[in-house]
Amino acid sequence: RGDQGDVLVVQEYDLRQRAQKAPVVWLYAKYIDVAFHPTEDKFAVAYVGARPKEPEEFARSWEAQGVQPEPEGPTDGLLIVGLGGEALRPIPVFADTDAESVLLSPAWSPDGSRLAAIRAEVRGEELHPDALVILPADEGGVRLLSIADTGECGDPQWSPDGSRLAYTKGPSGRRDIWIYESDKEPQRITDHPADDFWPRWSPKKVTK
Repeated sequence: RGDQGDVLVVQEYDLRQRAQKAPVVWLYAKYIDVAFHPTEDKFAVAYVGARPKEPEEFARSWEAQGVQPEPEGPTDGLLIVGLGGEALRPIPVFADTDAESVLLSPAWSPDGSRLAAIRAEVRGEELHPDALVILPADEGGVRLLSIADTGECGDPQWSPDGSRLAYTKGPSGRRDIWIYESDKEPQRITDHPADDFWPRWSPKKVTK
């Protein structure tokens, strides 16, 4: 997080040599959300309002050699970025060239085959969440996006077996926790005046 928006920095650390490599400033944007793949060396990054490095920022960014969306390309999107090899390799997953909606808060399914995210409508300088969505974790695009629930959703969290999603729904200050399971109606599991958010699953099913 920066004063003028978000900055994505990638830093490698060699545990054997206990040495840090020079960090790489990879992306400047208004909002950035990052989620690492559960088993592979890659991560998903959702970004809104990507912008080129300014000269002053570049001077402060060590030896920044990262990849950025081209200025004429989409400024909002969702990328999967591989960490292997000499360079970070971005794969576009979602891009809305009309800038009418964006994706936030990506979350990998436990097997790494799907991503859950929050779709938000862009209204001027503000983002308004309007749906919980699921999409395949590979190159596809908007046509592969499916809606799991609508409304002010947030913070999707997969269950350990990947069969369900916990998430929040409702305006800030009056949120409840909901559960989505494929082919079933979303279920609200909290219902009281308190603000319920940040749901997390236990690692395994608890039996009595």
